[in-house]
Amino acid sequence: TWNNLIGQPANGGTQKYTLSAWIHPTALNHAGGGNFPRIFDFADQDISLFLNSSGRLMHRHRFSSSDAEFNTATNTIQINRWYHVAVTFDASSASNTAVFYIDGEVTALDGNTPGTGTDSGIAGADCFIGDNSNNNRKFQGFMDELSIWNDVLTFSEIQEIYNGSNMHVHRRGVGNLRKHTAVSKLIAWWK
Repeated sequence: TWNNLIGQPANGGTQKYTLSAWIHPTALNHAGGGNFPRIFDFADQDISLFLNSSGRLMHRHRFSSSDAEFNTATNTIQINRWYHVAVTFDASSASNTAVFYIDGEVTALDGNTPGTGTDSGIAGADCFIGDNSNNNRKFQGFMDELSIWNDVLTFSEIQEIYNGSNMHVHRRGVGNLRKHTAVSKLIAWWK
């Protein structure tokens, strides 16, 4: 399960992860007309990466007392263009602050609420791409080259995803992640 890979250490997880994707939203609301279309959503919002209707990239991680929630500024993401987005997070860190990357560059946080209590882990086995468990947060647009890593990737490792690996550059992007210098940290890749 995902909890065994990036969740709680008692289950073998690292509590550290990087979520990465190329996205091209055609709308900033979800297909039902509401807010918060999903890029990734593990179990029932235990870990999620999503947008809101004002163009913020957002990340949530569940903790026992209060969830960690982070977001970029409004209008960071616009419709009808491609972006490479990534978030890194270390739930075992006392600061447990997310770092967002957009097109290979660190992007400032506009909202920062670290989680309190203990890391809740990932309660279910499912990872939803482009939606959530209730099937009511459908991403509108296109996604490509989604990947999950079981560590906090460095700036240069994120840059390598954005620019393409040294061995195989493809569309100014991801290339062949099996040739990425951090391939040992790659646990899932959807092309």
